[in-house]
Amino acid sequence: MAMWKSRTTRLGALAVGAALATTSAHAQQTATATQDSGAGTKIEEVVVTARKRQERLLDVPVAATAMGPQQLQRYTISDLTTIGDQMPNVNIQQSGQGAGAFLAIRGIGSSNQDTSTDSAVTIDVDGVSTDRGRGVPEAIFDLAGVDVLKGPQSLYFGKNSPAGVIALSSRDPGSHWEGYARLGYEVNAQQLYAEGAYGGPVTDKLGVRLAFRISDMFGGWITDAARPIADPFHPGYILPGALHPNAPEEKSYAGRLTVVWKPTDQFDANFKFLAMRDDTDGSAALNQVGQCAPGQTKPSVFGVIDPYGDCSLNQVNSFGGDPAQQVAGWPGHEDVPHADLDGVVSGLTMNYRLPQLTITSVTGVYWYQENNFSQSDATVYSQLGGYDQEVYHSISEELRIASTFSGPLNFTVGGLYQTQHMTLTTEGKIFDEVPFGVLPDPATGKTNNWSDFDIDHGDTESGFGELTYKILRNLELDGGARFTSENKYGNVGTTFVNAVFDAEFPMLTPGDRILGQVKATNWSPQVTLSWHPSHDTMLYAAYKTGFKSGGVANPTVLPAGSTALGFEYKPETAAGEEVGAKGSFFDGRLSGDLTLYRYEYNQLQVTAFDPTTISFLILNAAKARAQGVEFQGTWQASPDLSLRTDVAYTDTRFISYPGAPCWALQTVAQGCIGGAQNLAGQPFQLSPDWSGSVGFSYEHEVAGGWRLTLNSDLRFNSGYQLGEGDEYLQHRYVLVDASLHFTSPDRLWDLAVIGRDLANTYVNLGGAATPGGPTGQFSGSLARPQQIYLEINRKF
Repeated sequence: MAMWKSRTTRLGALAVGAALATTSAHAQQTATATQDSGAGTKIEEVVVTARKRQERLLDVPVAATAMGPQQLQRYTISDLTTIGDQMPNVNIQQSGQGAGAFLAIRGIGSSNQDTSTDSAVTIDVDGVSTDRGRGVPEAIFDLAGVDVLKGPQSLYFGKNSPAGVIALSSRDPGSHWEGYARLGYEVNAQQLYAEGAYGGPVTDKLGVRLAFRISDMFGGWITDAARPIADPFHPGYILPGALHPNAPEEKSYAGRLTVVWKPTDQFDANFKFLAMRDDTDGSAALNQVGQCAPGQTKPSVFGVIDPYGDCSLNQVNSFGGDPAQQVAGWPGHEDVPHADLDGVVSGLTMNYRLPQLTITSVTGVYWYQENNFSQSDATVYSQLGGYDQEVYHSISEELRIASTFSGPLNFTVGGLYQTQHMTLTTEGKIFDEVPFGVLPDPATGKTNNWSDFDIDHGDTESGFGELTYKILRNLELDGGARFTSENKYGNVGTTFVNAVFDAEFPMLTPGDRILGQVKATNWSPQVTLSWHPSHDTMLYAAYKTGFKSGGVANPTVLPAGSTALGFEYKPETAAGEEVGAKGSFFDGRLSGDLTLYRYEYNQLQVTAFDPTTISFLILNAAKARAQGVEFQGTWQASPDLSLRTDVAYTDTRFISYPGAPCWALQTVAQGCIGGAQNLAGQPFQLSPDWSGSVGFSYEHEVAGGWRLTLNSDLRFNSGYQLGEGDEYLQHRYVLVDASLHFTSPDRLWDLAVIGRDLANTYVNLGGAATPGGPTGQFSGSLARPQQIYLEINRKF
């Protein structure tokens, strides 16, 4: 603690100094936007709604990173994963399993391995907050901007935001009819995509906008080397080998309707309806054995070597299908592994303005259905797999009142109600010996091993309020709190167990249900003091807290003797401080911000793989800490050249975590005692100490009024641990991005060549011990490597 205080003192002094030489967190976006407006050498001011009202980001005491339309187009960013790639201290990984995505900010996130788990990062889509990573990946098109708010944001965004918020804002219809069309092709994955939008005023009181995006990936970045082979576990069966030559072969379709109605100056309504569909080979098709067991040069499952697999994370894996004799009697089975997702996010925001008061209502609907059939042993033999169908919906209503008094005191008060419901159907299998689960079940004829049906339900009520007091013209104190009351219910159980399987692996008796309930109440206070030495500089200090829901787990396998006590997990809470400095100087040509933070997390929810049940368990680590320093800056060096940097140091450690599972082959000398270890002092998974980027944009007229813009960025990462308390590491790496844009004199045409990860660096997104594999065998997932895009854009 003394070391941290000393470090804080030194860095605090640096923060004050930075206020005299640095600026706003929105700098990267704004430099490009200003060039587009013809301002030449001034970085444009940015308006955000981090506190649910429009403000200059320079005036908001929040650490944030943002992307506007120009920055999104710079590297043709169209998915959540790429947004995370572009921002230090932000980690986003899409997945077809569990809760749908791993989302982390400043090293704090929640595993996506269990469908019951809410995210520690809220995704806000046009005012509708979602606590899951599934159902929103295809929302990244026709956006006005993306704001990433770092650290606890419970006051304005509620529960499940102790790590931060990713806010997506789509474009509204303007004062005249306009739109755009975009056509592109990514060479390596053979991905063709089209995007467009058109909108404007129908009457002087009504406007509409329609937008769409379609993408078809004919190949992928993983080649499947598996070939047909005799099933060594079941004589006479033939395994089909690779069912997809490449993965993930993603196809996605999305459309958004926006209707804005403003009948009077006092009232307006904004309706958004986003519908999407996404089809892939499934996230498991990207899995690879990245490390073999000691003494082996090939991966194996249940002791049998895979002749087509290897032990390195590259662009080749061995991913086999199931024998025909099992397919016919397996509910949900289709010819090939797949993951299909249909989703809807819809919101209605209404504002009614009284003199010095604004009443706002936000009604949100979030729904998706996901069907996933895949295998998880990452070999040609496909010995472990299953079919899942997840159906989820939530309905929310938020009402708030904000004042705009001319005096020093103002307020915001509000309330929120949310109900959410999910059902999960699982048809699973484990085959490892004759005739283990292969013979049709005598009563049903099914050839899978078991079936589960789980129900999750939750109701949340919360109220919040904040007072803002201007002590002086340039000194402001903000204080408030949110109270949350939540009930989460779980109803978990098996509906079928194959008699042959049950004899070897006793399961919970069909009809026996595990009923769990987690009730919680929470106060999340927040106080902020901000000072403007000048109009374009700000210093702030804040104390913030956060809250993340508990729940009842939905493990894959339910062994006999399972009880609710082993499935219920507690909420987690966060509390801590941050200080920051923002500024804009030299007539807006230099900008940047510096933030220091320290937060402690109690009952942090973590996930560990249990090889006994072949399931992931949700555990509560006793206490953890996240602290660090972040810097962002942009310099408009000339009308043609802008320079940018974004660097973060993150120190995330468990303060206390006894009883954590040991990793494979861990010895007593390495801390494994009685099958458990204490992770006190150990880092979080997927959390590098250092991450950042440096880059530039150069725009110059070349011929006939056409302009060429060259962008390039180096993204670096110091490496990270792939799992909690294990020995698997992703070593440090540097990625190179670059793009060339040719823009017509009237700015209506843009022709682009865009490259991401030009050096084709292999990056492991995470993984764990391979299910069914020998001790020490590890499977991971490769991030999308080198991408080369050819793109044409037309505004009209």
